[in-house]
Amino acid sequence: MIATRITADRAKALFTDWEDLVSRVSGIGEKSAAKLSQAGLTVNGTSFEGTAPAVASTPAKKATTMAATPAVESPAAPPAKATKARKESNNEKAAEKATAAAPASAASTPEAKPAKRKEKRAKAGAAASAAKP
Repeated sequence: MIATRITADRAKALFTDWEDLVSRVSGIGEKSAAKLSQAGLTVNGTSFEGTAPAVASTPAKKATTMAATPAVESPAAPPAKATKARKESNNEKAAEKATAAAPASAASTPEAKPAKRKEKRAKAGAAASAAKP
């Protein structure tokens, strides 16, 4: 990567001018130097061959001058989060699977549980009274 080569050479000694940078760093020619300069790279505060350094339209993107430091690219954006519609679709699919897997009997509904308990108690009481001599 060019940025790595630039910083490695700069660690040895600062660049005196653009010609010094182009001659010391392999892989940088006049075209690359012009592109780096347009991206905001300066060497000792000067841009390459009189090209104007990049000036941002907003203060948040203000170009900073560093001795032969290339512009740093931001890392790749994280994957997009699920949209509300996709979440709702996934919830509907999960509900369909749950409905298909569960038996559709009336005894499994919450309203039927108290009646089922009463029925069990009655059977247990009848069995207990029948067992008494």
